[in-house]
Amino acid sequence: MYTSRNYKRILEYNRIAKCGHIAKEINNRKKQEAIRRILEIIG
Repeated sequence: MYTSRNYKRILEYNRIAKCGHIAKEINNRKKQEAIRRILEIIG
C-alpha cells in the first residue's frame, strides 16, 4: 500500500508535528509565567 518514500514522508510529517506540539507547550508555559509575573507586579 505505502511506497517506502511515502512512508518516510509520513514519518517526517509526524516528527514535525510532534516538534510543533512541543513548541506550543513551551510557548503556553512561557505565557503562563509571564501572566503570573504581571499579576504579581499588579498585586
